[in-house]
Amino acid sequence: PFDTIHCDCVGPFEKTKDGYEHVLLIVDAFTKYVQLVPLKSLSGTETLQVFKKKLTLFGTPRVIVLNRGTNFTFKSLEQFIKKHGIELHYNVMGAPRANRQAERYVATVTNLLTVEINKNRDWPSKLAKIMLTLNTTVLRPGFRLRNATKLLSLFRPDGTENNLCLPHSTYVCV
Repeated sequence: PFDTIHCDCVGPFEKTKDGYEHVLLIVDAFTKYVQLVPLKSLSGTETLQVFKKKLTLFGTPRVIVLNRGTNFTFKSLEQFIKKHGIELHYNVMGAPRANRQAERYVATVTNLLTVEINKNRDWPSKLAKIMLTLNTTVLRPGFRLRNATKLLSLFRPDGTENNLCLPHSTYVCV
């Protein structure tokens, strides 16, 4: 888990009172575990801050797959990724299927958020519910991520006796 992650952005949605308009989507290629993070803008600076937080939680992946959005081509983000020994792969322009792990969730997240926005304007507060829905839904016959957090905790570099980290999984210095 978290050897390869795929990222994309969803939105813009109706701006909240806190200024959020977009969602950063992070998908683990192996488990399909989804993380959703509200963003106020598609700035590289904000995206970099999210990456710093997320990588300290799960450790550094070996590969990150991104599209060529301005927030992902931000020089400081590229430097941060390379500094931590992560391979950075960009999609070819006009070929979103290269980032299909994230792209397949874009429409689903958009639909789920649209429903939540119609019920409640404070949609960032509903992201946890949407993540739970996505991460506990049957992805293919006989496979369920109901216990994904237990599985993923085995791979965290947190010093527990169940530490099964690969050599590239290290804490990120922020």
